[in-house]
Amino acid sequence: MAVQIAQFDDAQLHANALAGWDQSYYQITSGRIQCLLTQVVVDRLHVFREVFNQRVAQYGAAPVGGVSFAVPLHVPGDATLQGRRFEQNSLHALASREDFVFHVAEGMDTLILTFDADELAELVECMQLAWSTQRCRGRPLATDPLCYANAVRRLGDAFGAATQNEAMFESLHAQKMFRHTMLGILLDVLTDDASDRKADLTDAVSCDLVRKSREIVLAGGTEPVTVLDLCRMLRVSRRTLQNSFQRVANTTPLGYLRAIRLSEVRRALMTSTRAALSIGDAAARFGFFHLSHFTADYKSLFGELPSDTKRFETSGASLRSTFH
Repeated sequence: MAVQIAQFDDAQLHANALAGWDQSYYQITSGRIQCLLTQVVVDRLHVFREVFNQRVAQYGAAPVGGVSFAVPLHVPGDATLQGRRFEQNSLHALASREDFVFHVAEGMDTLILTFDADELAELVECMQLAWSTQRCRGRPLATDPLCYANAVRRLGDAFGAATQNEAMFESLHAQKMFRHTMLGILLDVLTDDASDRKADLTDAVSCDLVRKSREIVLAGGTEPVTVLDLCRMLRVSRRTLQNSFQRVANTTPLGYLRAIRLSEVRRALMTSTRAALSIGDAAARFGFFHLSHFTADYKSLFGELPSDTKRFETSGASLRSTFH
């Protein structure tokens, strides 16, 4: 995994720093240009945020094997993507190797996410979504304004957390959690409410989904099971899973999975010495990539900070036997 934060005084140098993108950037307005680039690269996901103080024309092709989404964080002036207005509530998708023309306004702040096309297609099929890259070529995606505004905020928060915790991404589990966090937020936006309401969500169906989810999580070993994993294995939408957990367990799938992963971290801490396993390494092992959020969640669930949890020491033979 790589986290890069860089500034450039030339638009093309900025473009050249973006892995997997074949593109040319041209400064259009006069004045010294300042380009800020922040990017995170993990397994099957590339996310970058770019800000320009001048108007820039971007020509190129999207990365091979991916589906890319352009998410506006701040649009202070006129901007267009594929000739269509790129506004604060816009969401555009580019297919693998799709040619694009993007005219960026001065001061514009954009988040670009490229997901693995095969993983996205599998999840769309399992969740029975009507969305496809073929249907959105050349035009912005239709979104609910409130839902999309919330998604943009969540994407920005998750991305910001990732850039501040590069060491956490030494774990493949943490990379997966970050990828599925970002992908899950986008899929929430792409979910068709009308088709989702058609699900026959009886009490028996809801109970069965929760029961099967628990079985999947317990069989997952140390690899964290995400909400998207459950959607893929159970072939249901995130919203169906959400409604089932709310009805049966009065909680959310995310909260349920988080509690299980926090419990696994606590067990790992209690059965290891401080010298053998740091709190950060234990958190990363079970997919927590934002340390401050992890600490707050841990304290909320167990009533103590991770640093206060009793660790295994030479006198802790009885504790070890408890877990075997």
